[in-house]
Amino acid sequence: MDPSFKIIAIDGGAAAILKYPNQRSVKVESGYIIPKEILEMLQSRQPTDLSPLTIAFRIRKCEYICRAYLMESQVEFLPNSIVALVLERHLSASDSVDEVAALYHLTPREKQALRGLSTGLTSYEVAEQMDISPNTLKSFLRLIMIKMGATSRAGIVARILQNRPLLSNAPVPAPVGTLTHKDGDLV
Repeated sequence: MDPSFKIIAIDGGAAAILKYPNQRSVKVESGYIIPKEILEMLQSRQPTDLSPLTIAFRIRKCEYICRAYLMESQVEFLPNSIVALVLERHLSASDSVDEVAALYHLTPREKQALRGLSTGLTSYEVAEQMDISPNTLKSFLRLIMIKMGATSRAGIVARILQNRPLLSNAPVPAPVGTLTHKDGDLV
């Protein structure tokens, strides 16, 4: 973005995020929709502040993290200062449970049991929440363990955590300022 918050360039991932309005969003001239939280964060920043800013925002059912960096441009056709935004989808425990349930083909009731387990509830609390007996819940948990290849409740949670990075199809951005080698040259 330039200093007036006009979008100069955008990648496909950010474009996909910024095409849907949230409750508090502003349409910019490029046709993208910038969440008002991001614009307010950028407008409140002092022009001399070079530290990155971070804010969380929600669009529909998804939560995102936005990091804003003030950068000095060395390119002639760009303004001297530009604002680089890095948008990342934040996966919640609920998202992970939904994705793991789909991955392991869990039934709706098994998914409900998994959700209770992932929030740290005891078997009795999950059974009460599902309006079933604790023995029936144990049956659901055994079926989940079989499908997931786990041998304990902790094993189920471990499978959720192991699969979480694989489930996110959002690219992981490289840290700002990282130098990499390509055919012996710094990029």
